Amino acid sequence: MKVKTRIILGLATVTLLWGGGQGMHTAVTNLEPASYSIDEYLSDRPDDKWLTLSNTELSLPQASYAQTRFIGKVNELYIPVFSTADEAQGFIQVVLATKDKTQLQTLQDLQAAVEQREETVVEYAAANQDKLFPQGEVSGLVQYGIEADEDTRLKLQDLYGNQLAEDFIVLKDGAKPNFLLAGLPLMVGLLLGGVLLKSFVPKRTAATVKEPV
Repeated sequence: MKVKTRIILGLATVTLLWGGGQGMHTAVTNLEPASYSIDEYLSDRPDDKWLTLSNTELSLPQASYAQTRFIGKVNELYIPVFSTADEAQGFIQVVLATKDKTQLQTLQDLQAAVEQREETVVEYAAANQDKLFPQGEVSGLVQYGIEADEDTRLKLQDLYGNQLAEDFIVLKDGAKPNFLLAGLPLMVGLLLGGVLLKSFVPKRTAATVKEPV
């Protein structure tokens, strides 16, 4: 096996083992979602990765978004999550990554109002407070380790600047631990690792026994 092939195989093996191992660890240690009010969670920052946070308020006017590469369609929102008790709307410490169709539509409606006249924006905001600042619970998985998208985190830091806490978390809306999805890359990683190790074992050459003349 060529050196370049071994390097690629090695990188793929490490990635699969890391991702699968992290997924299995998350699934084993988070059998049920941990429920906190957002204020309780932010005051203690427990290690739970599957969370249900109550007393939350989303701020869609402050949302950023991801678009599809070719047609530019908005397909995911990153919405700051605040406490309903936080009247000052301080640091953004939790960001909800969501593909909720209702919230995607609300953002599109808000953008359409912005493109018209100022009075239209004011009228839309006044009539849609519940949609722009929905309150209640949010639930999902904290993105960490190999699942954390560093490129997205850097873009959010550039966008929100000092308003974003350094230790902010991204909560994947509605995501749950999954043993099957975690186990599959782990098994593939083990198989690739076996192939890689086998490639370092020297091949045996069969000796030819000469017949006596």
